[in-house]
Amino acid sequence: PLHHKMLRRKRAADGAAAAGPAAASSGRADKRAARANGQARTLEEAVFGASADAEILGADNDAADEEERVGAEVESEEAEGAAWVDDDDDAVTVDISARTQARKLRRTAEEGELSGVAYSERLREHFEQTHGSRPQWADAGGPRKRGDGEGLGGSDGEWTDEDGSEDGDAGRRVPEVRANRMLSSSHGGQLAKGVIDTTRVRDGNVVAPNKAAVQVVQFHPEASAMFTGGYDSTLRIFQIDGKVNPMVQSVHIPDLPIGSGVFLNEGKEIVLSGRRRFFYSYELETGTIRKIHQLQGRSEKSLEYMFASRDGSQLAFTGLNGEVILVSPTTKQVIGTVKMNGSARAVAFGSDGKLHTAGSDGKVYVWDARNRKRCVHMFTDDGAISCSALAVSSDDRLVACGSDSGVVNIYDDGCYKSSTPSPLKAIMNLTTNIHKLEFHPDSQILAIGSRVKKQAFRLFHIPSLTTFQNWPTAGSPLNYINAFAFSANGGYIALGNDKGKALMYRLNHYSRV
Repeated sequence: PLHHKMLRRKRAADGAAAAGPAAASSGRADKRAARANGQARTLEEAVFGASADAEILGADNDAADEEERVGAEVESEEAEGAAWVDDDDDAVTVDISARTQARKLRRTAEEGELSGVAYSERLREHFEQTHGSRPQWADAGGPRKRGDGEGLGGSDGEWTDEDGSEDGDAGRRVPEVRANRMLSSSHGGQLAKGVIDTTRVRDGNVVAPNKAAVQVVQFHPEASAMFTGGYDSTLRIFQIDGKVNPMVQSVHIPDLPIGSGVFLNEGKEIVLSGRRRFFYSYELETGTIRKIHQLQGRSEKSLEYMFASRDGSQLAFTGLNGEVILVSPTTKQVIGTVKMNGSARAVAFGSDGKLHTAGSDGKVYVWDARNRKRCVHMFTDDGAISCSALAVSSDDRLVACGSDSGVVNIYDDGCYKSSTPSPLKAIMNLTTNIHKLEFHPDSQILAIGSRVKKQAFRLFHIPSLTTFQNWPTAGSPLNYINAFAFSANGGYIALGNDKGKALMYRLNHYSRV
């Protein structure tokens, strides 16, 4: 009825009154905007003509295209150049002689202050020398790998190759580790004397240290890989990158405490021996392991000291009564023996088929190991009562002989023409039994080691016939060094010690590992 109609009208009026100010304000704003738009359109038509909209739209598109082009140019410039250049670098000087960690950046012992720009460049050079090459993520336009910017191996610990494939479990076999990791045969030119530039990198077996002293460490002849062995009877194979050094395979041989080991067959096979009358052969491609029982016709109870020729055509074991046993790497059977006076303690092969042996009588015997196994020459090691180690340089021009007294004599190829040659140099840095000698692949360095005493390891500079004075130092964590080896192209040296570690040092003079 009437009373309800009046109530509804009152409510409607109240609602309109409440909404009135906001609605009125909104309406006035809309009218002002429409009037302004109309005035702007009138002005545009007066200035640009009736086709102003189309032209302005075209201009907007052109502006967008120009922005894209300029953006692309900026991105290209950023990709080619540094993302950040600090103009204040020119005004900054850094005294690299005053900071212990920066002294490695010096090119001469007298060098001191560097500008900020030069200091940055030295840091870049040092990084590339330490890690072997410029990282791919730093190259403009290079493919980005999983884990770039996420630390070593990325957050999930997987690496991706150029084709996007993942290493993962596939890296468990050495043939795949070898792929795309072949090494260059080039070296770093003339090596300066006095001071050798080294950088310690992660231990070669850091992910799986030996549980006993490392007795053998060997680099793969072609790939960036290495194996270790010791009295824990376990062969461990590692991929060497200087940063992570992941283990690719581990083989436990319960009845063989490993004392010696060598790569054969272009790195496809590892032969292991120890203080047993038998030895083992491990095929890397198939993962098969074969036990070679006592050598036919031999009564030796230990084959601990094993050596391989450079071309892999012969194995040699020191035997009883001054004999050195020559074994075929294919059949693993005896193919001949050579016999010297006294006991046999050291063996070294040359690349020209010459076999060198030495022992308790202080003489070095040179054999024609390829033909008739006959002795072609013999000379006395100057001042030595007993020879304990031998090494022949890669160019066959130098012979190094170590003795029980710690003296190492270096002879040139004139020793093959005289029975009492005079050494080029007698190295007397060590005072205990020399157990191993090894020349660097480019013959500029001789590594000398004695397992009898802590820190008893030296690097000798061949061109100047002087010992490197700066490394190792008293603070180097070497302990007792039982084994050492240079990588195939000399970029790394690995040292196995009594703590079960395979210490790794990069020789920064050499650009390849």
